[in-house]
Amino acid sequence: MALSGSINRVIIQDMMNDRILQKWEGDSFISSIVLSENKKYAAICRSIGYNNRPNKDKLIIFDLAEKKVIYSETFTCVGVSLALTQDGSKLAVEHSYLINPTDRRYSARMLIFNTQPPYDKKYFDVEASSRAAVFSPDDSLLAVSCYESDICFFDAITNNQVYELKAHPQITNIAFSQDGKFIATSSDWALISVWAIPPFQNK
Repeated sequence: MALSGSINRVIIQDMMNDRILQKWEGDSFISSIVLSENKKYAAICRSIGYNNRPNKDKLIIFDLAEKKVIYSETFTCVGVSLALTQDGSKLAVEHSYLINPTDRRYSARMLIFNTQPPYDKKYFDVEASSRAAVFSPDDSLLAVSCYESDICFFDAITNNQVYELKAHPQITNIAFSQDGKFIATSSDWALISVWAIPPFQNK
């Protein structure tokens, strides 16, 4: 909720019992949020301030059953896309990072880690001009925006890239169909498309 032009309050509220579970005051807002399908976890990237303050933004995992924050770390939330597996056991974060400080050139990096201790993490680079990520319904694939206009598919267990699909530039969101056979993409120039999942069979 906006308290003024420059001050916001972020609240996690238990609607069943009408009580506030977590509250962040001040110049604070949510950059990105995702919920697991089993309704157990929420992952939140919370930004502090409207200017880039990478040392104050927070990546948070909230346990919806226990109704408490179970993980928090400093994280740059600008241009972040979050994805949770169906059971919430694994979180994928596609985020910007500075490739070359000299020319201020940015690309994307994937962070994948378990939402339970010891929070095992793995980073790998993905060349991309936009950020979007989602797990397939069976949690076998992770689809992310990559390069200028592609969707890259990674094996969710090995983290190896298995397919690549030419889509369109400036992808903002990716969503799987419930049967996992199709994906839908959107762009920041008002294009929505539906795609079959590779590999494709020649007929």
